[in-house]
Amino acid sequence: MPKKLKPKKEDASNDAMAKLATNPAMNSAFVLQRYTPVPGETDLIDLYASLHDSMQNINKNDTHTFEAMLTGQAHALESIFTKLTCLAIEQTQLRHLESYLRLALKAQSQSRATIEALLNIRNPKVIYANQANIAQGNQQINNNYTTTKPEKIKPAENELLDPMEATHEKRLDRGAQEAPIRINTTVATMETIDRT
Repeated sequence: MPKKLKPKKEDASNDAMAKLATNPAMNSAFVLQRYTPVPGETDLIDLYASLHDSMQNINKNDTHTFEAMLTGQAHALESIFTKLTCLAIEQTQLRHLESYLRLALKAQSQSRATIEALLNIRNPKVIYANQANIAQGNQQINNNYTTTKPEKIKPAENELLDPMEATHEKRLDRGAQEAPIRINTTVATMETIDRT
């Protein structure tokens, strides 16, 4: 095996380019630069810096930017729903009406999901597990989960009685005994049959 030589300047620049290509802020900046609604060309480095700051805020548990973003997206999706619904009303052919309404309802559904995500960020659900089964590895199975504070569950007493331990007071009450009733008393017995 050849000895490892000191990295050349080309290798160092290749490493820097590889790190830059896998950087989430840089990848998002590339996409934003192409799709941004702001007129004129936006500087890629400025976009990268803004996204990097926003990503650092998440590490500090500051979600205000993302809450504002989700609120804006919910309003934008609602306006798409409204526009597509108005276009659907103007259609004279059923297939066009159906296409516009299908797209409108998809936008409405996405708006609802965005609002739900925003509410989950603001008020996360807490799950209290009554029983946790820990499996081998990294799997955890929670049974009987609730989203409210669990009540103390008292185990039910066994209602079956052991005949040896049961006293007269503990025996089951079968009710009052009744006299047997004879049914079809007029039926006569059958004749004997000669089986030979």
